Formats: sequence, C-alpha cells, structure tokens
Amino acid sequence: MMTRETSSRTLNLVVTKILALVVLAMATTAWAQYTETTLHSFSSFDAGYGPTALVSDSAGNLYGIAQGGVNRAGIVFKLAPSTSGPWKYHVLYSFTGENDGYIPSALTVDSAGNLYGTTVQGGKDLSGTVYELSPLNGGWKFNLLHAFTSRHDGAFPYGITLDGAGNVYVTADLGGKYEDPNCENGVVPNGCGTVIELSPSSSGWICKTLFAFNYYDGGYPQAGVTLDSAGNLYGTTVLGGNQAGLVFELTKASGWSESDVHAFVGPGDEGGANPDQSLIFDTSGNLYGTTPNGGTADAGVAFKLSPASGGPWTETVLYSFTGGDDGAGPSSGLIFDPSGNLYGATISGGASGAGTVYQLVFLGGGAGEGTLYSFTGGSDGANPYGNLVRDSAGNLYGAAESGGLNSCGGGCGVIFELSSGSSSAR
Repeated sequence: MMTRETSSRTLNLVVTKILALVVLAMATTAWAQYTETTLHSFSSFDAGYGPTALVSDSAGNLYGIAQGGVNRAGIVFKLAPSTSGPWKYHVLYSFTGENDGYIPSALTVDSAGNLYGTTVQGGKDLSGTVYELSPLNGGWKFNLLHAFTSRHDGAFPYGITLDGAGNVYVTADLGGKYEDPNCENGVVPNGCGTVIELSPSSSGWICKTLFAFNYYDGGYPQAGVTLDSAGNLYGTTVLGGNQAGLVFELTKASGWSESDVHAFVGPGDEGGANPDQSLIFDTSGNLYGTTPNGGTADAGVAFKLSPASGGPWTETVLYSFTGGDDGAGPSSGLIFDPSGNLYGATISGGASGAGTVYQLVFLGGGAGEGTLYSFTGGSDGANPYGNLVRDSAGNLYGAAESGGLNSCGGGCGVIFELSSGSSSAR
C-alpha cells in the first residue's frame, strides 16, 4: 500500500521529470533557430589557411591566427564589421619564420586593443616566441617579448593569458629544468613543459619561470592559464598525473607552488581524458572545462570541478559526448552567456561528421546538450577549433580549420557567425 509520504515522493519525481522535459523542449526550440553565416573563407596560402584562436575587441572586431601567408610562416589577421556589405579582412602581420617566430599558436587582446600571441617555433633558438602587436599610424608594430631557449624557460609555447597589471603568462609544451624520458621528443631536452611570466620593465620584458612540470605533476600544457581573484593560476596538461592529464593550480604566495586539482584516469574513463583547452570560473568559484577524449563513448566530455573547504575538488561530468549528432572531440573551452548556459565546439561528429557548435543547459546535477549547428564540410566550413566569441546580442563567432570555398586539400577554413535570429551578415 502506498503511503502519503511515498505518494508525495512519487509526485515530486514526476513533476521534476516533467519540468526537465519542458526545459529540454524549450531549449530544443532555441537550439533549432541558429543560422550560420560565413564571414570569411580563406582562399590560398598567401592569405592564410587553418584559422584558429579567435578573439574580439571592444569595438566588435575579430582577430585570429592562421598558417601560411606570404612567407609560409603564419599570419595574424583582423575581420572588421561593416554597416553595409561583408566584413573586411586584413592581414596584420606575416611571420618570416626567423627571429619573429614560426607557426602562430595562440592570441589574446588587451583592453587597449594590443594583441599578444605565441609561435610554436622560430626565434633565435627555434623554440618559439612571445610577441606583441600594437596599432600604430594606421598599421601595426611588432614587438618581440621573448624567445624561448628550450631550457628552464621551456619550448614550444601554446597558451597565453594577460592579467590586469600587464603581466603575460605563457604555457610551453616542452622543456624546463626536469629531465624526464616520459617527455622525450628528440628535439629539446626532456622537460615536460613550463608556465612562465613576462613582466614589463623600463629595460624590457623580464622572464620568470613559475613552474616546470616533471610528468607526475603534469606534462604537455597546451592551453592558457586562468586567473582567480587572488592571482592564482589554473590550467590543464594533456598528459601526466594518472597518465591522462590533469587540472593544476599554481598558488601565488612567497613563491609559486603547484597542486593537482584533478587527475584524469585515461581513455575509457567516464570523467574524461587529455584536457587541452583553457578553463573558466563561475561566480561561485567552480571551474568548467572540456576534454577531447574519455567519457562513456570516448568522444570527450564537458566537466565541472567544485572546490571543497579543506578537501579535494569534486568532478561532475556535465555531458558526455556520444560521437553522433551531438559531436565528438570537444575542441574549445567553454564560455557562459548571462543566463549561465555554456557554449563550445567539437572538431568532429555532428550530422555530417565535420564538427558542431553546441549549448549546454543545466538540468539538475548535469546538463542537457543541444547542437546549435552541424558543419557540412562545404562552404560553411569544417572542424571548428578554438574558443568561441559571443557578442551582446547572443551571436556566436568561431574559426573552422577546414572547409570553405577553396581547396587547400579539404578547404582552407572559414570564420563563421551563428545568429539566433535572421542572418546578421554585414
């Protein structure tokens, strides 16, 4: 016989499920309304190919990096909106492949409109560079901030972050002071990567190595770090820890100390594996990120890490990708909208197998996933990579490494816009 308490619990469960279905139905309606517009389709090696690392300034201009260019060493480009007609595309800088760098790998912008970036290779020791591009007299001035030596400062930088005081934080994929055969690549000393700080001074930029990884505390950091309100740094490593990478914290005290926030187990782990993108905080101090591998279908996950007072952080898998229409291999970090919904991209999967842009809507302890757009691999692009940009109207912008109108062996890539209403192409 059903008691009043049991009946109440059953009714509450039914109501909860109905509300979840209503939320999903409402979200599905919103997800179905997004329209894709190609803002720029890359056309040749001279104009660049394989765009990524899209960022925006306060005026709504978009900036990014691409490979190729006149020197075949990579470019930095700008897309400026127009009140009528298409967006205007400009190459701001073409790398020479020498002391200025080769193969741009990350980009960010400060509040004054200066650009900061990294190149994986090039520089005087061929181990990568950090540079600044500043607008000057209608053009752009290049300033080399640091050339990596592959020693204690590291080698092959991938991630870059700015703080409010003008300091630049860079993660290098290899190098550092530790000799560890787990990070052997035959090119640089067997270091597992570093996090460095570049600080401006009257005599130039001062480089300080904040931490060098030794594989057990992480290996191959490939994303920019994230700062909390106290100036502590949080980041990801692709490998190390329990073999499948981890989330780490660098605590700013008298010196810098490293601690593991969360270690991923490996392929087949439902919690994810091999994180290679940056993290974001919510207002409660929780961290959010993605992994390209792991999860129930080994197609990647979106996760949340929650701090505990005096104890370890707790991981919650928000969504485990199936590799079907929802996408596979999350290829960007996550971004929030004002309502707390999350957005990201996958490099493959989707209706045509060419990648997706998705939204996560929170439902109880997890999140419901909706595919906002599935790339076809045609003129709309394919294989989106790098973080999305969201404007105040709710439009999303991103870079797809392949597809587009031109060849480059599968397309040279595109910059795209997803609008929640009618197309806002300008």
